[in-house]
Amino acid sequence: MHHKFTPKDVARFWGTVRLDDGCWEWMGKIRRPRGYGVFFHSPGRHERFAHRVAWEITNGPIPDGVFVCHKCDNPRCVRPSHLFLGNHRDNMLDARIKERFWKTKLTAGDIGTIRARRARGETNVEIARDFGVSPVTISHAVNRNTWKHVV
Repeated sequence: MHHKFTPKDVARFWGTVRLDDGCWEWMGKIRRPRGYGVFFHSPGRHERFAHRVAWEITNGPIPDGVFVCHKCDNPRCVRPSHLFLGNHRDNMLDARIKERFWKTKLTAGDIGTIRARRARGETNVEIARDFGVSPVTISHAVNRNTWKHVV
């Protein structure tokens, strides 16, 4: 989808960026858990990822289904020269080459403990609080949606 940016949108966007010799960091709202910047674009003020807005302002429309990836691996970076277009496979290959993978907070040993605690009747909420993860993460581990290889 192509978005038109008014001069006011462009000025407001770049006014929320800290320019530096390296990454140009988005200083506005950040979407957790991955830390990408978000920009409220008018009209309608809908939320968009800041790095995608930077690409469109600088380079034009992003084709449907195409990712805007970071060469620098900094999700807050909106510097156009640090961005490139790719598909899902390109993004995963880039992550593998750079050894950028999500790291889990849980270990295989934790999973055995979690499953035993659920079997004793403790709730996902109680267990999640102790391990610093979400109740959904606990549910997935207990129901073997994740950590299938742990007995």
